[in-house]
Amino acid sequence: MNFDSFLSDTIATVLGGAVLTFLFFLAKEKLFPLSKVDGRWYFESRTVETAYKPFAGMILGYVVMLWQEGTVIHATSKKIYEKSSTGEREFVGENRTRGDALHCSYTQCPASLG
Repeated sequence: MNFDSFLSDTIATVLGGAVLTFLFFLAKEKLFPLSKVDGRWYFESRTVETAYKPFAGMILGYVVMLWQEGTVIHATSKKIYEKSSTGEREFVGENRTRGDALHCSYTQCPASLG
C-alpha cells in the first residue's frame, strides 16, 4: 500500500463528500424550500352523517392564525359561526370558542394536520 496514494484518495473522498453535501444543501434551500403556510386561514367543518339529529347538516366556521418560525409552526383558532337545525349564530366577543395553541415542526405535527 502506497502512502501517497492513500492520502490522495482520502483527500479526494473528503472533498467529494463536501461538494456533494453543498449541492444537496443548495437543492434543498433553492429548489425545494419549505412551504409558506403563515397567515389567516378560514375553515368549515360540515357534519354529513350523524346519529344525533340536531347535528345533522351542521356547519361550523373557524378562523385560524398560523405563523411560522423556520420549520416550527404556531397556530391558534376561534370558532366564528355555526349553522345548524337550531338556527344560524355568529360568535363574537366572549361567546367565541378559542382553540388551544399548537406548536409543532414540519416533521412532528399531528397526522390530522398533514
